[in-house]
Amino acid sequence: MKKIFLPIFLLISSISFAQAPCVPGTLTTTGNSYILPDAITNFKEACVNEYYEQIVYMKVPKDTSLGFVSATIDSFVISKNVNGMPVGLTVEGVPGILPASPSDPKTNFERMKIKGDSLACLKISGIIATSNVPGNYNLIIPIRAYMKIGGFVPLDSAINLSTYSINVKPTGTCFPASISNLDKYSFDLIGNSPNPFTGNTTISFQSAVNKNYDLKIMNAMGDVVYSEKIKSQTGMNYVNINGSQFSSGMYMIILSDDKNRLSHKMLVK
Repeated sequence: MKKIFLPIFLLISSISFAQAPCVPGTLTTTGNSYILPDAITNFKEACVNEYYEQIVYMKVPKDTSLGFVSATIDSFVISKNVNGMPVGLTVEGVPGILPASPSDPKTNFERMKIKGDSLACLKISGIIATSNVPGNYNLIIPIRAYMKIGGFVPLDSAINLSTYSINVKPTGTCFPASISNLDKYSFDLIGNSPNPFTGNTTISFQSAVNKNYDLKIMNAMGDVVYSEKIKSQTGMNYVNINGSQFSSGMYMIILSDDKNRLSHKMLVK
């Protein structure tokens, strides 16, 4: 049995959130399990009275290890009731959210059940209500991990994941989600968050249809330092960028299809 020598709380903190309908596996990374964005990248920033959307992609492992004891993952159960979320946001996911079953305290809440060795995704989205005070909102996500120790002894582990937060800023200080570009070009480049940044950042863009795009990043000299072909899905799309390969300075993000091109400035600290 393959073992992953990670504590269970680190294992679960590899889970990311996605859009609805989101497509599991749209963003991936190597390994038996992962969560995107990771704790370092964190969730994108939000603005009062503006639309917000954060997607999380996850891979639940088949096996893990608790100390010197191996364990087989049956499933993770993630509560829809994320504590600390700004008012106006809701949670959706694939696989779908299950209704509450009041007869059992382990199922008397809306939740998403993810089987071991499988892909899933969540979406946190909505309009950030004007009742929200600008500031950092620390999220607490209740999770239950069901597994079998040594392959036959059941274990139910309840954990509160507190890795993520949403930084809510005043109205008008976030990248605008323009609809004029969508009307004119069928896609819109929102920008990257965080910006400025060190390490990792996430580029966001909207697409009215499923289609292919070219994503490039150019330095101040006009040299292309990053290039990727992207097949989008309808709605918001996210591309994680590892900025450790870039020197400090100003860069230009360029997103194009076969007819049009949009750009946005990006600053690396």
